[in-house]
Amino acid sequence: MPIVKSGPSSSRDASLDATAKAALLAHPLTRHLGIVAKAKDGTLVLSGQVGGEDERAAAEQIGRRLGDVTRLVNEITTLPRLM
Repeated sequence: MPIVKSGPSSSRDASLDATAKAALLAHPLTRHLGIVAKAKDGTLVLSGQVGGEDERAAAEQIGRRLGDVTRLVNEITTLPRLM
């Protein structure tokens, strides 16, 4: 049986995960993108693929506005535009 870490850090991370996901879903520019948000020890990692730099920047700005984020890592990639 795996050991699940519990305590202040893991509950804070779970709360930050939920808050980040809710904020991304609430914003009209990011709600349809399926961006993944994961928190660990106050660091928020955003990942996924978006259609343009404006969407990538909006997701990062949303993450930076969250109160418990001590560091943000934006791993979101933009898909190449088809011509």
